Amino acid sequence: MFDTNILFYIHHHGKGHLARCEKLIPIIESLTSIELLTADSDFLIEIKRNFPHLPIHLLPSKWEGVKDTSERTFDQAFEGVPFSKGATKRASFFHHLIVERNITGFVSDVSAELTIYARGAGLNVLMQRHSGDISCDPTQVFAYQCANALYAPYPELFESSDFSFKDKTSYLGMLANRVVPTSENQPGITLIHNDKDVIAKVCKQLSHFSQPVTVIGGYQPTSDYSSNIKHIGHVNDLSANVQTEIVICSGGNNTVCELLSAMKKVIIIPQERPYYEQFSKAANLDSIGAAVMLDPALLDDEQSVMRSIKKADALSLSTLQSFYNEVANSHWYSAFEKLVKEQLICPSR
Repeated sequence: MFDTNILFYIHHHGKGHLARCEKLIPIIESLTSIELLTADSDFLIEIKRNFPHLPIHLLPSKWEGVKDTSERTFDQAFEGVPFSKGATKRASFFHHLIVERNITGFVSDVSAELTIYARGAGLNVLMQRHSGDISCDPTQVFAYQCANALYAPYPELFESSDFSFKDKTSYLGMLANRVVPTSENQPGITLIHNDKDVIAKVCKQLSHFSQPVTVIGGYQPTSDYSSNIKHIGHVNDLSANVQTEIVICSGGNNTVCELLSAMKKVIIIPQERPYYEQFSKAANLDSIGAAVMLDPALLDDEQSVMRSIKKADALSLSTLQSFYNEVANSHWYSAFEKLVKEQLICPSR
Protein backbone atom coordinates (compact mmCIF):
# COMPACT_ATOMS: atom_id res chain seq x y z
CA MET A 1 0.00 0.00 0.00
CA PHE A 2 1.47 3.34 -1.09
CA ASP A 3 1.38 6.32 1.26
CA THR A 4 1.32 8.71 -1.70
CA ASN A 5 -1.39 9.12 -4.32
CA ILE A 6 -0.73 11.27 -7.39
CA LEU A 7 -3.44 13.01 -9.42
CA PHE A 8 -2.48 13.49 -13.10
CA TYR A 9 -4.46 16.01 -15.16
CA ILE A 10 -4.48 15.24 -18.92
CA HIS A 11 -5.15 18.21 -21.17
CA HIS A 12 -7.74 17.37 -23.84
CA HIS A 13 -6.76 19.72 -26.69
CA GLY A 14 -4.80 17.69 -29.24
CA LYS A 15 -3.85 14.02 -29.46
CA GLY A 16 -0.25 14.84 -28.51
CA HIS A 17 -1.17 15.23 -24.84
CA LEU A 18 -2.54 11.71 -24.59
CA ALA A 19 0.41 10.30 -26.55
CA ARG A 20 2.84 11.86 -24.05
CA CYS A 21 0.80 10.65 -21.09
CA GLU A 22 0.91 7.11 -22.46
CA LYS A 23 4.67 7.29 -21.89
CA LEU A 24 4.76 9.19 -18.58
CA ILE A 25 1.87 7.74 -16.58
CA PRO A 26 3.34 4.18 -16.42
CA ILE A 27 6.49 5.67 -14.88
CA ILE A 28 4.48 7.17 -12.01
CA GLU A 29 2.42 3.97 -11.76
CA SER A 30 5.61 2.00 -11.19
CA LEU A 31 6.46 4.23 -8.22
CA THR A 32 3.15 4.92 -6.47
CA SER A 33 -0.62 4.98 -6.89
CA ILE A 34 -2.06 7.35 -9.48
CA GLU A 35 -5.46 8.67 -10.52
CA LEU A 36 -6.34 10.59 -13.69
CA LEU A 37 -8.33 13.74 -14.33
CA THR A 38 -9.61 15.36 -17.52
CA ALA A 39 -12.14 18.03 -18.44
CA ASP A 40 -13.81 16.66 -21.57
CA SER A 41 -16.37 13.83 -21.67
CA ASP A 42 -15.41 12.69 -25.19
CA PHE A 43 -11.73 12.65 -24.26
CA LEU A 44 -12.61 10.69 -21.13
CA ILE A 45 -13.61 7.76 -23.37
CA GLU A 46 -10.17 7.76 -25.02
CA ILE A 47 -8.41 7.87 -21.65
CA LYS A 48 -10.49 4.94 -20.38
CA ARG A 49 -9.51 2.99 -23.47
CA ASN A 50 -5.82 3.58 -22.74
CA PHE A 51 -5.93 3.28 -18.94
CA PRO A 52 -8.91 1.03 -18.08
CA HIS A 53 -7.35 -0.06 -14.78
CA LEU A 54 -6.90 3.43 -13.30
CA PRO A 55 -9.43 5.66 -11.48
CA ILE A 56 -10.44 8.48 -13.86
CA HIS A 57 -12.35 11.62 -12.91
CA LEU A 58 -14.19 14.17 -15.07
CA LEU A 59 -13.70 17.81 -14.08
CA PRO A 60 -16.89 19.91 -14.46
CA SER A 61 -16.90 22.66 -17.08
CA LYS A 62 -16.14 26.12 -15.80
CA TRP A 63 -18.39 27.45 -18.59
CA GLU A 64 -21.58 25.83 -17.29
CA GLY A 65 -24.45 28.19 -18.14
CA VAL A 66 -22.03 30.71 -19.69
CA LYS A 67 -21.14 31.10 -23.36
CA ASP A 68 -17.41 31.40 -24.04
CA THR A 69 -17.60 34.13 -26.67
CA SER A 70 -14.54 36.16 -25.67
CA GLU A 71 -11.37 36.01 -27.72
CA ARG A 72 -8.46 35.01 -25.52
CA THR A 73 -5.54 37.43 -25.38
CA PHE A 74 -3.49 35.43 -22.84
CA ASP A 75 -2.33 38.61 -21.12
CA GLN A 76 -4.76 38.91 -18.19
CA ALA A 77 -4.83 37.09 -14.88
CA PHE A 78 -7.22 34.10 -14.85
CA GLU A 79 -8.64 35.27 -18.17
CA GLY A 80 -9.89 31.76 -18.98
CA VAL A 81 -11.93 31.46 -15.78
CA PRO A 82 -15.35 33.16 -16.03
CA PHE A 83 -17.20 34.90 -13.22
CA SER A 84 -19.82 32.16 -12.89
CA LYS A 85 -21.20 29.40 -10.67
CA GLY A 86 -19.76 26.90 -13.12
CA ALA A 87 -16.24 28.03 -12.27
CA THR A 88 -17.11 27.88 -8.55
CA LYS A 89 -18.41 24.31 -8.85
CA ARG A 90 -15.30 23.31 -10.81
CA ALA A 91 -12.91 24.67 -8.16
CA SER A 92 -15.01 23.05 -5.41
CA PHE A 93 -15.02 19.69 -7.23
CA PHE A 94 -11.24 19.81 -7.63
CA HIS A 95 -10.56 20.53 -3.98
CA HIS A 96 -13.10 17.98 -2.72
CA LEU A 97 -11.47 15.38 -4.99
CA ILE A 98 -8.10 16.06 -3.38
CA VAL A 99 -9.55 15.48 0.10
CA GLU A 100 -11.83 12.52 -0.71
CA ARG A 101 -9.20 10.61 -2.71
CA ASN A 102 -6.34 11.46 -0.34
CA ILE A 103 -4.30 13.06 -3.12
CA THR A 104 -0.75 13.92 -2.04
CA GLY A 105 0.74 15.33 -5.27
CA PHE A 106 -0.41 16.76 -8.59
CA VAL A 107 0.89 16.59 -12.17
CA SER A 108 -0.52 19.36 -14.35
CA ASP A 109 -0.51 18.91 -18.12
CA VAL A 110 -0.11 22.64 -18.95
CA SER A 111 -3.13 23.80 -16.88
CA ALA A 112 -2.16 27.01 -15.10
CA GLU A 113 -5.58 27.17 -13.42
CA LEU A 114 -5.28 23.71 -11.81
CA THR A 115 -1.62 24.21 -10.92
CA ILE A 116 -2.58 27.28 -8.89
CA TYR A 117 -5.57 25.51 -7.27
CA ALA A 118 -3.41 22.51 -6.31
CA ARG A 119 -0.63 24.63 -4.82
CA GLY A 120 -3.27 26.63 -2.90
CA ALA A 121 -4.54 23.34 -1.49
CA GLY A 122 -1.05 22.56 -0.19
CA LEU A 123 0.01 19.97 -2.78
CA ASN A 124 3.41 19.53 -4.37
CA VAL A 125 2.95 20.23 -8.08
CA LEU A 126 4.82 19.12 -11.18
CA MET A 127 3.73 21.10 -14.25
CA GLN A 128 4.36 20.52 -17.94
CA ARG A 129 5.99 23.50 -19.59
CA HIS A 130 3.76 25.18 -22.18
CA SER A 131 6.31 26.10 -24.85
CA GLY A 132 6.43 29.59 -26.32
CA ASP A 133 6.62 33.03 -24.71
CA ILE A 134 4.40 32.96 -21.62
CA SER A 135 5.92 36.13 -20.10
CA CYS A 136 2.90 38.27 -21.07
CA ASP A 137 0.42 35.95 -19.32
CA PRO A 138 0.32 36.56 -15.55
CA THR A 139 -1.65 33.34 -14.98
CA GLN A 140 1.01 31.16 -16.61
CA VAL A 141 3.82 33.06 -14.90
CA PHE A 142 2.20 32.63 -11.48
CA ALA A 143 1.53 28.94 -12.18
CA TYR A 144 5.20 28.44 -13.03
CA GLN A 145 6.09 30.14 -9.77
CA CYS A 146 3.63 27.90 -7.87
CA ALA A 147 4.90 24.64 -9.34
CA ASN A 148 7.68 22.85 -7.48
CA ALA A 149 9.24 22.05 -10.85
CA LEU A 150 8.47 22.07 -14.57
CA TYR A 151 9.09 19.38 -17.16
CA ALA A 152 9.39 19.99 -20.90
CA PRO A 153 8.59 17.13 -23.31
CA TYR A 154 11.27 18.25 -25.76
CA PRO A 155 15.03 18.97 -25.88
CA GLU A 156 16.40 22.21 -24.48
CA LEU A 157 17.38 23.12 -28.06
CA PHE A 158 13.66 23.73 -28.71
CA GLU A 159 13.52 26.30 -25.91
CA SER A 160 13.38 30.06 -26.25
CA SER A 161 16.68 31.65 -25.26
CA ASP A 162 14.97 34.18 -22.96
CA PHE A 163 12.76 31.70 -21.06
CA SER A 164 13.10 32.80 -17.43
CA PHE A 165 12.20 29.48 -15.73
CA LYS A 166 14.95 27.30 -17.20
CA ASP A 167 16.49 26.68 -13.79
CA LYS A 168 13.38 24.87 -12.55
CA THR A 169 12.67 23.03 -15.83
CA SER A 170 13.75 19.48 -16.62
CA TYR A 171 14.07 18.98 -20.38
CA LEU A 172 13.11 15.37 -21.02
CA GLY A 173 14.34 15.43 -24.59
CA MET A 174 12.82 13.51 -27.50
CA LEU A 175 9.82 11.54 -26.26
CA ALA A 176 9.90 9.46 -29.42
CA ASN A 177 10.31 5.79 -30.08
CA ARG A 178 13.65 4.74 -31.47
CA VAL A 179 13.40 4.39 -35.24
CA VAL A 180 16.06 3.02 -37.55
CA PRO A 181 16.42 5.71 -40.26
CA THR A 182 15.52 4.57 -43.76
CA SER A 183 18.74 3.90 -45.64
CA GLU A 184 17.15 4.62 -49.00
CA ASN A 185 14.42 7.25 -48.96
CA GLN A 186 11.94 7.33 -51.80
CA PRO A 187 11.94 10.42 -54.04
CA GLY A 188 9.38 13.12 -53.36
CA ILE A 189 7.90 15.01 -50.42
CA THR A 190 5.53 14.04 -47.61
CA LEU A 191 3.05 16.59 -46.23
CA ILE A 192 1.65 15.97 -42.73
CA HIS A 193 -1.00 18.43 -41.61
CA ASN A 194 -4.60 18.68 -40.42
CA ASP A 195 -5.26 22.27 -41.50
CA LYS A 196 -7.21 22.01 -44.74
CA ASP A 197 -6.17 25.51 -45.86
CA VAL A 198 -2.49 24.69 -45.41
CA ILE A 199 -2.89 21.38 -47.25
CA ALA A 200 -4.76 23.05 -50.12
CA LYS A 201 -2.17 25.80 -50.52
CA VAL A 202 0.84 23.49 -50.36
CA CYS A 203 -0.75 21.05 -52.81
CA LYS A 204 -1.45 23.91 -55.21
CA GLN A 205 2.21 24.98 -55.13
CA LEU A 206 3.41 21.39 -55.56
CA SER A 207 0.90 20.37 -58.25
CA HIS A 208 3.61 20.78 -60.91
CA PHE A 209 6.42 19.37 -58.73
CA SER A 210 8.51 16.87 -60.64
CA GLN A 211 8.41 14.27 -57.87
CA PRO A 212 5.51 12.53 -56.08
CA VAL A 213 3.83 14.21 -53.11
CA THR A 214 2.19 12.15 -50.34
CA VAL A 215 -0.35 13.85 -48.06
CA ILE A 216 -0.96 12.44 -44.57
CA GLY A 217 -3.83 14.01 -42.67
CA GLY A 218 -7.55 14.08 -42.12
CA TYR A 219 -8.36 16.45 -44.98
CA GLN A 220 -8.24 15.20 -48.56
CA PRO A 221 -7.20 17.77 -51.16
CA THR A 222 -9.42 18.25 -54.19
CA SER A 223 -8.83 16.25 -57.35
CA ASP A 224 -8.04 19.45 -59.27
CA TYR A 225 -4.37 18.98 -58.54
CA SER A 226 -1.88 16.95 -60.50
CA SER A 227 -1.78 13.18 -60.35
CA ASN A 228 1.59 13.46 -58.57
CA ILE A 229 -0.31 14.09 -55.30
CA LYS A 230 -1.47 11.06 -53.31
CA HIS A 231 -3.56 11.26 -50.11
CA ILE A 232 -3.41 8.38 -47.60
CA GLY A 233 -5.40 9.92 -44.71
CA HIS A 234 -4.65 9.55 -41.02
CA VAL A 235 -1.96 7.10 -39.87
CA ASN A 236 -1.01 5.96 -36.37
CA ASP A 237 2.67 5.39 -37.07
CA LEU A 238 4.42 8.24 -38.89
CA SER A 239 7.81 6.54 -39.05
CA ALA A 240 6.29 3.57 -40.92
CA ASN A 241 4.46 5.74 -43.45
CA VAL A 242 6.91 8.55 -44.20
CA GLN A 243 9.11 7.19 -46.97
CA THR A 244 10.61 10.47 -48.23
CA GLU A 245 13.58 12.35 -46.79
CA ILE A 246 11.89 15.77 -46.93
CA VAL A 247 8.73 16.23 -44.85
CA ILE A 248 6.48 19.28 -44.52
CA CYS A 249 4.56 19.38 -41.24
CA SER A 250 3.08 21.52 -38.47
CA GLY A 251 5.10 22.35 -35.37
CA GLY A 252 3.59 20.03 -32.77
CA ASN A 253 6.14 18.60 -30.33
CA ASN A 254 5.31 14.94 -30.95
CA THR A 255 5.35 15.22 -34.73
CA VAL A 256 8.59 17.21 -34.87
CA CYS A 257 10.35 14.93 -32.36
CA GLU A 258 9.29 11.78 -34.19
CA LEU A 259 10.40 13.06 -37.59
CA LEU A 260 13.73 14.44 -36.35
CA SER A 261 14.43 11.19 -34.52
CA ALA A 262 14.01 9.40 -37.86
CA MET A 263 16.53 11.87 -39.39
CA LYS A 264 14.00 13.46 -41.73
CA LYS A 265 14.63 16.88 -43.25
CA VAL A 266 11.69 18.81 -41.88
CA ILE A 267 9.97 21.95 -43.14
CA ILE A 268 7.78 23.32 -40.35
CA ILE A 269 4.68 25.36 -41.18
CA PRO A 270 3.77 26.54 -37.67
CA GLN A 271 0.14 26.78 -36.63
CA GLU A 272 -1.33 29.61 -34.59
CA ARG A 273 -1.20 28.58 -30.94
CA PRO A 274 -1.16 30.47 -27.63
CA TYR A 275 2.22 32.04 -26.88
CA TYR A 276 3.35 31.43 -30.51
CA GLU A 277 4.75 28.11 -29.32
CA GLN A 278 5.04 26.53 -32.78
CA PHE A 279 6.55 29.66 -34.33
CA SER A 280 9.12 29.89 -31.54
CA LYS A 281 10.10 26.23 -31.87
CA ALA A 282 10.31 26.41 -35.67
CA ALA A 283 12.46 29.55 -35.53
CA ASN A 284 14.84 27.95 -32.99
CA LEU A 285 15.27 24.80 -35.08
CA ASP A 286 15.77 26.84 -38.25
CA SER A 287 18.46 28.94 -36.57
CA ILE A 288 20.56 25.88 -35.68
CA GLY A 289 20.08 24.19 -39.04
CA ALA A 290 17.95 21.35 -37.69
CA ALA A 291 14.82 22.22 -39.70
CA VAL A 292 13.38 24.87 -42.00
CA MET A 293 10.64 27.27 -40.95
CA LEU A 294 8.08 28.22 -43.61
CA ASP A 295 5.78 31.04 -42.53
CA PRO A 296 2.16 30.16 -43.41
CA ALA A 297 1.75 33.71 -44.70
CA LEU A 298 4.10 32.76 -47.58
CA LEU A 299 2.19 29.70 -48.78
CA ASP A 300 0.59 31.62 -51.66
CA ASP A 301 4.06 32.34 -53.04
CA GLU A 302 5.34 29.38 -55.03
CA GLN A 303 8.93 30.64 -54.97
CA SER A 304 8.93 30.77 -51.15
CA VAL A 305 7.72 27.18 -50.97
CA MET A 306 10.34 26.01 -53.48
CA ARG A 307 13.11 27.89 -51.64
CA SER A 308 12.12 26.11 -48.42
CA ILE A 309 12.36 22.73 -50.16
CA LYS A 310 15.79 23.61 -51.53
CA LYS A 311 16.93 24.78 -48.08
CA ALA A 312 15.64 21.57 -46.47
CA ASP A 313 17.44 19.45 -49.02
CA ALA A 314 20.69 21.15 -47.99
CA LEU A 315 20.28 20.47 -44.24
CA SER A 316 23.29 18.75 -42.71
CA LEU A 317 22.83 15.09 -41.87
CA SER A 318 25.36 15.45 -39.06
CA THR A 319 23.03 17.92 -37.30
CA LEU A 320 20.11 15.51 -37.68
CA GLN A 321 22.29 12.68 -36.40
CA SER A 322 22.53 14.43 -33.03
CA PHE A 323 18.75 14.17 -32.57
CA TYR A 324 18.81 10.50 -33.56
CA ASN A 325 21.61 9.88 -31.06
CA GLU A 326 19.55 11.52 -28.32
CA VAL A 327 16.70 9.09 -28.91
CA ALA A 328 19.09 6.16 -29.20
CA ASN A 329 20.55 7.14 -25.80
CA SER A 330 17.18 8.25 -24.43
CA HIS A 331 17.16 9.61 -20.89
CA TRP A 332 13.57 10.86 -20.59
CA TYR A 333 12.38 7.79 -18.65
CA SER A 334 15.00 8.10 -15.92
CA ALA A 335 14.77 11.92 -15.90
CA PHE A 336 11.01 11.93 -15.34
CA GLU A 337 11.26 9.12 -12.77
CA LYS A 338 13.85 11.13 -10.82
CA LEU A 339 11.67 14.25 -11.01
CA VAL A 340 8.59 12.46 -9.67
CA LYS A 341 10.57 10.92 -6.82
CA GLU A 342 12.17 14.22 -5.82
CA GLN A 343 9.16 16.50 -6.22
CA LEU A 344 6.11 14.35 -5.46
CA ILE A 345 7.09 11.24 -3.51
CA CYS A 346 9.95 12.41 -1.28
CA PRO A 347 9.85 16.22 -1.61
CA SER A 348 12.08 18.39 0.55
CA ARG A 349 9.94 20.94 2.32
